[in-house]
Amino acid sequence: MYRANSQRTGYYKTSGIKQLNGIKWKFKQSTAISSWIPGWNWGIATNNNMVCVSNPGGNIYGLSSQTGEQHWMYKLEKSNEPIYPVIANNTIYLSYRRLDYSAIDEYLLAIDLYSGRKKWEFKLPLDLKTFTFDYALTSSSPAFFNDVIYIGGGNGCLYAIDAFSGNLIWSFKTTKNKPLTAPAVGKNIVAVYSSDGNLYIVDILSGEQKWKFEIGSLPSLSNSLPMVPMIDEEKIYVIDDDNILHALDIQTSQSLWSFTVNNQPLTIPAISQGILCVGSKDNILYGLNANSAQQIWKFKLNEFLYWSNLAVDNQSLYIGTQGSLQALDLLTGEHLWQFDIPLQERWFFDSQMLLYGLLNQMIKIVAGSTKDLETFTEPVVSNNTIYVGCSNGYLYALN
Repeated sequence: MYRANSQRTGYYKTSGIKQLNGIKWKFKQSTAISSWIPGWNWGIATNNNMVCVSNPGGNIYGLSSQTGEQHWMYKLEKSNEPIYPVIANNTIYLSYRRLDYSAIDEYLLAIDLYSGRKKWEFKLPLDLKTFTFDYALTSSSPAFFNDVIYIGGGNGCLYAIDAFSGNLIWSFKTTKNKPLTAPAVGKNIVAVYSSDGNLYIVDILSGEQKWKFEIGSLPSLSNSLPMVPMIDEEKIYVIDDDNILHALDIQTSQSLWSFTVNNQPLTIPAISQGILCVGSKDNILYGLNANSAQQIWKFKLNEFLYWSNLAVDNQSLYIGTQGSLQALDLLTGEHLWQFDIPLQERWFFDSQMLLYGLLNQMIKIVAGSTKDLETFTEPVVSNNTIYVGCSNGYLYALN
């Protein structure tokens, strides 16, 4: 599930990897895809037996979590946007947009985890003939909670859908016909950002609005998806368009504290063991006390043009950057290890990747960057294994 769970905390309930041993297995997407848009937005979900991954070509793969062997592939029609699947009840749930020259349609799809066959499909009502800037920036990922799927639509509606039948339970319309991002679910509420500049809090059973909080335009750190709200205990964490992180009381919307770094854009936060982790665009990671925002530690990364969303477990913090996946100690911020792209899997050893690699080098020259533009996406942690996609076309399972 995008951001690890329905609360969007980025937290995986596992001990993770404090010492990296190496590659457990790796999976390379088809050359037909990797030669065009290789691995830029791997979406990853896993359970004990299977790993479900999506890539920018609209391919959904079912892989063995132990060996990486491909069991099946499902091809989405006319879709090339980021897709972040959810696994629950031996089913994969995902939302996607079907694009052609005459219309844009949105769907919620349920696929059998072990066979790759479609169970049902729900078409989200949408009347949009051409892309808008807001629509291009937003991408929703479903949240699963108590056998209900919650999904934000491009028409400004939030939907609750029965996970077994695909039938609509309720829908909530925001004030404007603006697209919504991925909702967060917990504490009997659903929280969702809208491109109309508000955070909406909706009752989970009735679909009625409880309150809303103005955030302005959707904030987004360069090269990452727009922000999603995060729910933990009795707080909702949101970032407004002034790049201020707020902790709000989940019942009253009262601001409990706020945090900012000289108006620097912030990453989507992650939280574990009472430590809230957040990064700023000046390449600094912070560990904060979740109750007070008091700084516990900070860590200066190298000067990267790109870094992924943060992921945490019981012991560590993980972040994908240019050319490497890095791990820090959750409690102290100490750097633990990094995983670099194996030399033989760099672009200059792969004829299918040569054009992509040359383009990367041109971008580096223009941007004045000394870092490689091959990037790692947001990692997923499960059963002492880290799954992470890279823009070289590979998905890595690390242990």
